Amino acid sequence: MKRLSLLGIVWLATTAATPVSVAELDSDPFSFDGTEVTIVGEIVGDYASTSDRVWIQVNDDAYVETPFGDAGELLGTNSGIGVRLAASMFEPEAWGQPGGYRIRGPIVAVTGEFRHNSDTDSGETFIEARVVELVEASRPVGDGRTPRSWPGPVGAALLILGVGLFALGRWRRARPRL
Repeated sequence: MKRLSLLGIVWLATTAATPVSVAELDSDPFSFDGTEVTIVGEIVGDYASTSDRVWIQVNDDAYVETPFGDAGELLGTNSGIGVRLAASMFEPEAWGQPGGYRIRGPIVAVTGEFRHNSDTDSGETFIEARVVELVEASRPVGDGRTPRSWPGPVGAALLILGVGLFALGRWRRARPRL
């Protein structure tokens, strides 16, 4: 994953936009409103498209570098922002499936205008993408569970014990009393 960080840093260094995190945008949205920003993160959820636009959700939380399925542990909350882009910029074949259960979504670097409570877009807060660069395509991840060897044998032992107790109870009721 160091490759991801290095690529993201190199890409950010070549853009004129201010590199920010979603947390920075959330903490002071009015100061960023109308400015060009760049975020690097994972596309999660779904691709929502119309004839000329596509909406994506880009998360830049800890799970971008260490997906839950790979780490097997929670690393905090999710943080992301909606991004609207022209349909001509949308490349689902190259990007792959958005992130979700057992899929680490494509990592993208998005540069565009941050719009907070946009008057022309029903009060939405989002980034109107000017450039979307693929940093890394989506890939499968583990299911986040640590393999254990004891559940199978313990389950089998409990099943045998239960059957034995059931049989003992039936035998005690069925035996003749003197």
